Amino acid sequence: MNLAERDGALTRIRNQIAAKRQFLLDKQKELKKESQYNEFLKKIYSDYKTYHEYIIREKEEQIAAMESLKDYIKDIIKTNKLTEEQIANAKREQEYILKEMDNIRGDLEIIVKETRS
Repeated sequence: MNLAERDGALTRIRNQIAAKRQFLLDKQKELKKESQYNEFLKKIYSDYKTYHEYIIREKEEQIAAMESLKDYIKDIIKTNKLTEEQIANAKREQEYILKEMDNIRGDLEIIVKETRS
């Protein structure tokens, strides 16, 4: 699989994840509304809410871990005597980590916005 095919596959997967997330958030809103009239649904909604709070905590932990990795790579670049190639690799890894952090923050923002509204 070449790079373009891989990128296309990753884009399709991200789109599927986003669609699934939106579907679940829509169902959660519907469940919240319907749970006002049905005691059984109140329990299910509570479980959904607990699950989403768990996801939020997980995303926050991912961001903290990525921050640690980013700082570690930054320290390695500054303190160790690395070859030019190693420095270039470290900087690429740092850029990748920053992109992932942005993705995670975006996911977190969507989840928090939708679940707390």
